Amino acid sequence: MVITLQRRQQYLGLSDMDMSNRVSELAMDFAKHSHSCGQSTVAAFYEVFVMDDSVVRVASSSCGGQARQMMGTCGALIGGSIVIDYFFGRPVEEMSHQGGINAQFENYIKGMDLVQLLYRQFIQVYGAIHCALLNQKFYGRIYWLADEEELAKQGKAAETCSPNCFELIGESAKWVMDIILAESKSYVPGSRP
Repeated sequence: MVITLQRRQQYLGLSDMDMSNRVSELAMDFAKHSHSCGQSTVAAFYEVFVMDDSVVRVASSSCGGQARQMMGTCGALIGGSIVIDYFFGRPVEEMSHQGGINAQFENYIKGMDLVQLLYRQFIQVYGAIHCALLNQKFYGRIYWLADEEELAKQGKAAETCSPNCFELIGESAKWVMDIILAESKSYVPGSRP
């Protein structure tokens, strides 16, 4: 069985390139108006594909190096990982909590392989995946995003800096869409290339 991505009605006629561009725009707009780079990334995909809305909630605190603490991975990478795993990750039916029952690992590995493609894009283009390092690179300093004043200062800095976090969120969403579209045309669950 090949993975089928069910597009929402208004996106049925778009080319793959137009889909990538649209999800990029949506992710940036969500981030500008709703915050949370991880959740904004997931919400952009929820807008274009039929997905369970709980996946958007799951990404709520995936921002600012996790819960705006600046110590972890960029939320756009986390959000992209969530989306990739939503479509290609291992379902619960392939897991086990009992000894003697073999868990299945093909889809587990497949999801990781695809997320590693996204990870490598981050490293190649930005040289980092950690929120604090990306802040330093974009803005010349690290903003403590858990503080509302610092969050507002980062938002102002993003208006004058390029690249910035909003652009990274859009670019990351585009990479995720490219991975998903390419993989959906060739991937058969339970088989590895």
